[in-house]
Amino acid sequence: MTTRYGLEIRAATGAEAPGLAELLSVAGHPVETRVLADRLDALHQWPGAALVALEWGPPSGLVVVH
Repeated sequence: MTTRYGLEIRAATGAEAPGLAELLSVAGHPVETRVLADRLDALHQWPGAALVALEWGPPSGLVVVH
């Protein structure tokens, strides 16, 4: 979903792992990019979702529901 303000919220995939790993590290939750990519991709096989917020560039937010 994109708005005229530049914020996009959509399902996260393993492709967002590098930016999300950096975001999580800054928030005090470091995780390896490869491990995060595997976890995001695995969520598609189980009940749950990971949503990524993107605003004019790298990820600015992440919500995971399982």
